[in-house]
This record gives sequence, C-alpha cells and structure tokens, in this order.
Amino acid sequence: MKRSWLVALAVLLTGCVVDQASDHPSHDHDEALGVARSALTVDQEIAKASCSTSSAVVQGLSQQILDEIALCLKPGVLVKVPSDSKIDNDSVHPYLLKPAYDALKKAAASRADVIHVSSMFRTVVQQYFLWRRSSCYPAVATPGSSNHETGIAIDVSDPDNSTFRSVLGANGFKWLGSFDRFHFDYVGAGAVNLRGQDVLAFQRLWNRNNPGDKIAEDGDWGPQTESRLRKSPAGGFATGADCGPPPPPPVKPWPALEIEAAAEGADRFSDGASTAIVDVMEGDEYLVNLVVRNVGNEVAKDVTLGVWIEEPFVVAVRYDIESDWGHEGTFEINDANARADNPQHDGPGSAFALKINGLSPKETKRVRVKAKAARYSIGLADAPDVRVWVKDVPGVYTKEDFGAKATNVDGRQTYNAGDLKAWAPVDIYSRVRWSFDGGMLEGWNEGGAAEVNAEDESKGLVVTTTGDAPQAIGPETSFAAADWPAIALKASSTLSGPAKIWFTTADAPGFDAARSLDVTLPGSETREVVVRLADHPAWQGTITRLRIDPPAGAGTVAFDEIRMTDGGGIPAPTTPAAAPDGGGGDMAGACGCRTTAGAPSLPALTLMGALAALRRRRRRP
Repeated sequence: MKRSWLVALAVLLTGCVVDQASDHPSHDHDEALGVARSALTVDQEIAKASCSTSSAVVQGLSQQILDEIALCLKPGVLVKVPSDSKIDNDSVHPYLLKPAYDALKKAAASRADVIHVSSMFRTVVQQYFLWRRSSCYPAVATPGSSNHETGIAIDVSDPDNSTFRSVLGANGFKWLGSFDRFHFDYVGAGAVNLRGQDVLAFQRLWNRNNPGDKIAEDGDWGPQTESRLRKSPAGGFATGADCGPPPPPPVKPWPALEIEAAAEGADRFSDGASTAIVDVMEGDEYLVNLVVRNVGNEVAKDVTLGVWIEEPFVVAVRYDIESDWGHEGTFEINDANARADNPQHDGPGSAFALKINGLSPKETKRVRVKAKAARYSIGLADAPDVRVWVKDVPGVYTKEDFGAKATNVDGRQTYNAGDLKAWAPVDIYSRVRWSFDGGMLEGWNEGGAAEVNAEDESKGLVVTTTGDAPQAIGPETSFAAADWPAIALKASSTLSGPAKIWFTTADAPGFDAARSLDVTLPGSETREVVVRLADHPAWQGTITRLRIDPPAGAGTVAFDEIRMTDGGGIPAPTTPAAAPDGGGGDMAGACGCRTTAGAPSLPALTLMGALAALRRRRRRP
C-alpha cells in the first residue's frame, strides 16, 4: 500500500506538517518587501513581534550578511533575479546561484503564463527570526540548515507550483513534495553548496564590529553564534561588508565528527520527485557508503553508529567496516570489522548498531553496505532509504535513534547543526511495471505526433495525440518473454480505432511491424485490458523495450498503469483484420486484438471493476 495517503491522514489527525527527515525547511510564508531600519537588537525585535510581523524588521542586518557573501566570500556566485515578463519575483532577497537563475529563466520561457516566486535567498538572521517564532508556523528549519540559505531554493506561489512543476523538474529543479508544495531546490548542473556561508558572513561582521568579543569564523551555527546574533543590531552594524583577508581556520581541540550517506549509481530517470536520486531496478543489488570522519584535533573514542534499512523496499545483504587511516582517501578493512559484538555481516537485519572503534583526527571510516532493491517504490510519499547516525561517543555525543534529540556536550558537534545523521535514498523502478504515481514518467517518452506527461493529480501517464503516428515509448528493460506472457493496460481513451503494441528483443533490437499487434483500448471509462502476447511468434527470448501507439488523431489516452503479468486469462473473441467498429473500447466482455503482417489473431481479456482491483491487491503483498 502506498504511503502518500498515510501522510495525508497524519496531517489531518495531528494538524501538523509531517517531518520528513526533519532537515527540509517548510514554506514559511514570510517574504514581505521593504526595509525597516531598526535601532533594536534582533532579540528585542523578536520579543515584540507577532505572527503577522515580517522579517523586514531585520532587513538591515540581513542585507549586510548578503553583501558579505556576494561581495567578499563568494563574489559572482549569487546573481540578482529581477521581475520581468515571465518571472514575477516577490522575494525579499531576489538572489540565486547563476545556474539556478538560468534554469529558472529557461523553465519560465517554456510556458506562456507567468511564474510567481515568493521566496529565494534567505539569510541566517531571517531564518533565526522565523525559527524563534516557530509557534507561528507548522515547521521551520534550524538556522544554518535551510535550503533557502544556500541560493538553490525557490518557493512558487499557488497555483503556479503545480502548473510549472513539470518544466521546473525538466530544468534541474527538484520539488520538495506535497508536504511543502511551494518549495523547489535546484540540483542541476553547476549547483554548488553555499551552506554555512551566511553564518560565516555574520561571524565576520560580528568580529569586525566587536574586536573585544570575537567568535570562531567557522560557518557553524552554535551557541556562541546564536548568543551574538541575538544582541546584534537588527538594523545592521556600523561597519558592513569588508573583503579583507579571512583569518585562518580555528583549531578545534576536541573530536568533531561529520557524517554522510550516499548510494552508488546514476539518476537514470531524472524527472519529477526522482530528480537527483539514484535509481535502481527492482531485484538488483547496489552499494551504499555510510561515511563518518573526524575533522577535530582529538580522538573520538569508541564510536557507535546506528543503521536503519527501510524494509521491505530495501534489504541489507552485507556490510563491512573500512578505514583510510595512514592512507587518506584509500579504504581498507578495519579492525572493527572483526568485532564479535557487532551483528553478523551477511543479512544483518533492518536496524542495528555498529561499533567502529575510535576515530583519530583526520581519519575517515566507511561502512560499505551491499543492499538489495527488493520492492518497486514509485508512488511512495518519499524514496526508501538507508539511514545512519552517530549513536554514541562516550562523554561527547549521544543520539539514541535517527529521529531522537541528541545530547551534544558543550554544543561542540556542529556539523548539520549538531544533528549527526544522514540518509541515502533510492528510487526503485521495475522492469515490468509502471504505475506513474508521484508525477514520474518512469522512463517513458514521446514520439511522432504525441506528447507524454505524468500528471500527479490523476496519477497516470497522459498521452496527448495531435496527428498521425503518435507513440509512447517505454524505457530500456530486460525480462524473459517466457516469464511474462501478457500485458495489462489500465487506461482510458478519447480516441477510436485500434492502438498498437510494439516490442523489441535482445536478438531484434529495432521496432518492426513483425513484432507488433493491434489492441482496442477502453473508452472514456478507465478499465484494465489484459492482452496475451505469448501467442505472438516473436514473443520469445529477452524483451528489451515496449512501445504503445495510440490511434491517430487528436485526443488523449491516459494510462493509470502498464504492467506485465503472468496471467493468461480466458481467451476473448478475436477481431477480423479490418479495424473494429467505433466504441470497441467499451465492450463489456473482451478487447479485440490482432497481429500485423498477416500473423494469426491473439486472444485477450478485459478485466474491469472489482476484479481488476482485486488482482492488483493480490500482486501487491
């Protein structure tokens, strides 16, 4: 069962935005134009603010932070995004990374209507203003951790966030999901990580104006930085941006850990919510690297990691613990791999703790997990993942589970705002099933006089035809014809006349009329048609691609699902070689199917109503 309706139910029952990994900032609805020059401190402005107060009250200090980044720390990286005939920009700080701006312009130009953007770049003082007033908003990211502080994020107002979702995805923007439908992050070519630059900019401004009370200029959000931000003038310091030489990085006389997780592989189908997520095929094995490093100047003793695998979609096959100590960047099996108090290496389960011994300064350890993509996942509320967190470093840091609040001694662990956790998501696609849920094309594309879209609202593949020879072309696949003798098409159509199913094989890789057959699609009411392919003389060996050609003309075919099936069904009446009469898609008992090029007719079966629903339930354990 898909989890998207469970997420919606949770929102209804709790009245809260569901926290998906808690790193994702919400749409904070707090972008108001104008500058309010204040003589009060940030803390004083927050104390007297109501939920209707705009972050413009800290605009003076916020502008100085932005200037410090744009002029000194990262000159030329952030560019201003003006309003024009295609982009209506209401952001307080209308700035993005240049590649993100270029992609936004390209996306906006591809449609006739105007895209309305309500928020772009946000500084740490703006984020702090929102965070301190979290009772006014469903969820606000911790200062230093919001994607709006990195120059890649935009919030698109209703209804444009739905209208422009496909073209933004096609131009490198990732939609954050229905729990924050306004938010898009640019993850395409040229994206760079500016995380922490606004914190560093504030630290430089503070030290420049308070030489007797300097703090570390490390870009990390922590208690020292927060206490100085609270008493900073909301209207700005006496001295603003200054591009003098930066000080050397501070020495940290304690262990300081960083943690990352990443799946190995490619983003094969970069569309919709799948953008920038590694794609794997159902049944395949892949590798996940869980990495923890010590960038401090003291040993982190007796480090324990927590690991969680999202079964039943992902299953852990094996793990090994490696280290690069003495050969930086090159990993070898570590002594911790042989610890008897760690779980077994093969089939360790879905949740376990790993004792990885100590981490010397500058040492990196890697847990290399071999995982199996066990179940098709498209249409879930979020991509299934492998999660890792620092569970315990005695006397330094403790975090019982992935979502728990950490005990961070003296606030010294500052990576990811002191929340030492990471996760590696994957999208698990199928070679024999395409449900098109979540607004993803799953590798299908268009040819001839056709346009294909995966509409999230209808949760299906919509093929719009405009003339002759329209085509919906499936992705490369690989399955044994003998294992899958039939194809099920759950669809509706406004077109009349026969559609055509084409297929290629490993021995015959090109589309050819000798490997095709006609099928009558359902009419305007969505029904499932099961077409038996095993009787076709060419249906043998390894099938490598499918193609469905709707009838010619102007109209639409909407596929709710396309899947191979091992059920042959009851042979239905066959049709003569001539095209069937109009309305064949609405036949109550059968679908007419025939081969081309003089091949014999093939039987098929139309399954409808409760029978189709029952069959789908049986095939989704």
